[in-house]
Amino acid sequence: MNAIPAGVEAALLEAGFSTTEIAILRRLVVDDACTLRELAGRTGKSTGVLDQAVKKLLQKVIVRKEIINGVTKYAMTSLDAVLQWMEEDDRRKRELMNRRHQNFATFLRTVEQDKKRPEIEYFEGLGNLPKAYRKLLGCGREFLIYDPVFCSIDDHPLRDFMVEWVRIRRKHAVGSRVLAHNTPLGRRYLSRDPYEHRRTVLIEEKDYPFTFEKILCGDTVACINYAEHCACLLKYPELASMERAMFEALWRQGMAKKDEVSSTPSGWNAPAPLPSPSPPHAAALSVVRTRSGLREFLPSRKRVAAFFGIGVLLILLVVGLR
Repeated sequence: MNAIPAGVEAALLEAGFSTTEIAILRRLVVDDACTLRELAGRTGKSTGVLDQAVKKLLQKVIVRKEIINGVTKYAMTSLDAVLQWMEEDDRRKRELMNRRHQNFATFLRTVEQDKKRPEIEYFEGLGNLPKAYRKLLGCGREFLIYDPVFCSIDDHPLRDFMVEWVRIRRKHAVGSRVLAHNTPLGRRYLSRDPYEHRRTVLIEEKDYPFTFEKILCGDTVACINYAEHCACLLKYPELASMERAMFEALWRQGMAKKDEVSSTPSGWNAPAPLPSPSPPHAAALSVVRTRSGLREFLPSRKRVAAFFGIGVLLILLVVGLR
């Protein structure tokens, strides 16, 4: 006789009951209490299998153990115990479904955040650094640059490219404003502004120390490290906006100090103001510009020496032929 309807058995299977556990419950609904041997005889299963199933039912508080005349028997706790366990299992499943829904919603939010994460591009090796500079040409019409000026242009690792870089920026109408430290190299760097298509302001190193070149252009922040021969381009609008605000604040501070120095009257403790440019100064400026143009045309000292040597050889050949 099957005391448990098929629909109830199907619900028990969905709730996680094994077929052996259902077989035990089927017998215990009919019989008040049974030993393992009696359950084995009536279900056709071994006592070992039944023992494991009974232990699980004991843990679920659906079956209780009784000692009758010194014999261990098992009986149903109550029919309500099965109903309570089913309700508790249904509650656990609902909680599990809610957690899965929350996890899936969190996953979707994470995907959306990943789409908004900054784009990063790396360049490694000294020969690849010019690619980082060229990549910035399409980001905006002005470069805001923090330049530590670690060497003169003659000793720069990318000297030839830097000469070409000025021409490239002029061609693309990309200007630049530079913050450099107030050091001898920084002041020498400032003196070349008229020929390098840029404007430079010197600041004290203690006000804003930096050891690598940083370029702000549009929504992109570029970090170029010559010590490690690497560069990183980070497209991050929020970071670029913060960096631009800091740059403008330092730029205004540097310009204010520059105006203050230029307007300081002569006295015992202050240097006299520089005289206004005169024609000789203009002539000197023209000479420097001419030299700068020649330097761009002949960027290498070795090349100049080679041309000079070839010229000497030609003169000697002409003299020899005569």
